[in-house]
Amino acid sequence: MILNSCKKTEGFVSTIMINDCTGWYLQIDKKDYLVCNFDMVSKYKLGKEFYVQYFKTDDCEQADAMTIRCMIVHPIESHIIVLNTQ
Repeated sequence: MILNSCKKTEGFVSTIMINDCTGWYLQIDKKDYLVCNFDMVSKYKLGKEFYVQYFKTDDCEQADAMTIRCMIVHPIESHIIVLNTQ
């Protein structure tokens, strides 16, 4: 059995994880999305490509808790909840 690790599964998008004092983000198509459920992506290394399925949300308790950590603003496209990774 041969597995192609570069193959993109249907519904998954390519991303890299980035971090600063304001939180954890996935960069998708050069736009940053604040991750509401970091536990789903915590095993991936910063700056390394992986694939996710996600949906956008306005309800992000974890993001609310992160807002007072530092004095910078990190522009985002949206908050997201990660459904699956690979």
